[in-house]
Amino acid sequence: MIKASFAGKYYEKDYVSVMNQINSLYESKLGPGDLATSRKNDNLFGILVPHDKYSLSGACAAWAYKILAESKFPDTFLILVPDQTGTVVNYLTCLEDFETEFGVCRIDKEFAEKLLESGIVSKADAVVEQALEVQLPLLQHACKDRINDIKILPIVVPSANNVEILAKKIVEIKKDLVVIVVSNFTKYGNKFLFTPFKYNVKESLEGLDLGMIRLILNLDSEMFLKNVKRNKIQVSGSFSVALGLNVLKLLGAEEGELLSYYKSSSINKDEENSVSYFSFIF
Repeated sequence: MIKASFAGKYYEKDYVSVMNQINSLYESKLGPGDLATSRKNDNLFGILVPHDKYSLSGACAAWAYKILAESKFPDTFLILVPDQTGTVVNYLTCLEDFETEFGVCRIDKEFAEKLLESGIVSKADAVVEQALEVQLPLLQHACKDRINDIKILPIVVPSANNVEILAKKIVEIKKDLVVIVVSNFTKYGNKFLFTPFKYNVKESLEGLDLGMIRLILNLDSEMFLKNVKRNKIQVSGSFSVALGLNVLKLLGAEEGELLSYYKSSSINKDEENSVSYFSFIF
């Protein structure tokens, strides 16, 4: 069992506090405004959400998790997260279940083992990734009506170029999926060693963000990666986005819908260093 490592740092620590915190994200000014209504049978291929502290990016993520909570419940949630350490060589998953303040998130072991057999994905004893862990309470909250039925398959995505091959293998093994793509976007400022603009910083940053948004809306993973590379944009999960877009297309998604976009500076008022957050559904 993989225990929570980031509770108390990125989100509240005990059951009641986390529940109240997530409820407040939904109801906040930057959130969707209210909690999810009852689950329907509407199809949802996936969502794209950020992974910062709940106090910063949680309201953005709540938009997509609200739609997830109101949509058809899948057999498995495929969670694609960036390698933030820069040390992962191959795609990684694990067979150990995860425990949060809300209970256990079970791994879809059959799915995981088939991916491991393919040789494209490697096995880790444990996946301890902040970008993954912060999604789990949000997912459990959104699926509290089916919390004991949740099965996940997390994949840590390094800077790899064979996203199309892995996407085909994933969909070949399992189609009853909702994909959760995890990434923060433009990280600007001396803190992130990215200060490409001297003038019109706000407008220039929004230009970078809107360029990425257009490509994500069109599920254009190839041009998305080229755009990030060409402009040297600091994106934590560019390859998890590329892999996710490929999986989503194979599942039948034709376009995305942007639900929320804002920067960390909207909350912490730090204009010198900011992170852009997007929330999409597909």
